Amino acid sequence: MKRLLFVAIAIALAACGDSQDPRVLEPLTAEGFLEHLEYLADDSLYGRGSATEYELEAARYVADRFEEYGLEPGAGDGYLWTFWLSGVQFQGPVSRNVIGVIPGRGELASEWVVVGAHYDHIGYRSGGNGYEIFNGADDNASGTAMMLELARYLGAIYSGTGEDANRRSIMFMAFGSEEIGLVGSNAFCADPTVPMTDIAAMINMDMVGRLSGNRLTLNGAFSADEWTQIIIDNNDAGLELAWVNDALLASDHRCFYTEQRPMMLFHTGLHEHWHDVDDDVERINLGGMVSVGDLVLGVLHDVATAPERMEFTPAVVAPAPLH
Repeated sequence: MKRLLFVAIAIALAACGDSQDPRVLEPLTAEGFLEHLEYLADDSLYGRGSATEYELEAARYVADRFEEYGLEPGAGDGYLWTFWLSGVQFQGPVSRNVIGVIPGRGELASEWVVVGAHYDHIGYRSGGNGYEIFNGADDNASGTAMMLELARYLGAIYSGTGEDANRRSIMFMAFGSEEIGLVGSNAFCADPTVPMTDIAAMINMDMVGRLSGNRLTLNGAFSADEWTQIIIDNNDAGLELAWVNDALLASDHRCFYTEQRPMMLFHTGLHEHWHDVDDDVERINLGGMVSVGDLVLGVLHDVATAPERMEFTPAVVAPAPLH
């Protein structure tokens, strides 16, 4: 039902002569995801290794899409938020988070929902016949593509309708240098662009492109009691929901969890091509991405418009390995 609601809003906007490009108002589609995947996971980006020129090229692609979709720059003077891997300014290589913002409205506008996905991967290495390139289509071009499509669609819907007079601001953030230790997200949490106490929730998408058996893993439901019902209410695709709590420290949501922010990781599971040269676009389940994306879209809308903030609840978990 939530997908039908968003489609109805888009149709209404078009009928009213809204100036938005019709492509922008299209719901989430396999073609939309594929467009981003084919760019980000192409051999020409050499695996988007942390703090490389190829990671920067991917960052610029994300920034260009944020600008195209009408999001406001969220990094002060632009979309690229630079951090130093060494932790000491001007010493060592730099990497970047990419931040685009949809401002909220009314009484909730000063609160934030962070929607994140890391865009880097593990790069390339010399092989017997030249370079072996780790394109990382699932890890994590898939999460970045989903984040971009959510930004495209919600940017259009929220800017073109008077609905939801009270709505939290949404910060879309593509994290750099996740693969070498969650560096981009940790840098943001250490020096956030908005007060950490104003962040009402964090949604992370890490490897959402290989849905198998209709099974979606959800990690973090215990960080706030409200998550479970919100997700069930938006599961129009009838996904088999696997509620787990064993990877709260394994991706870019980690520092938000340690800062006691309600968080949720969407993840379609590890597979034999994880961190392998065969993690390529042709292996992505595009139909599955549409189902997962529709769920995330509905969840994000509900979290952004709920009158009351979710309350953080800690869980006792064993640390999971970084990946």
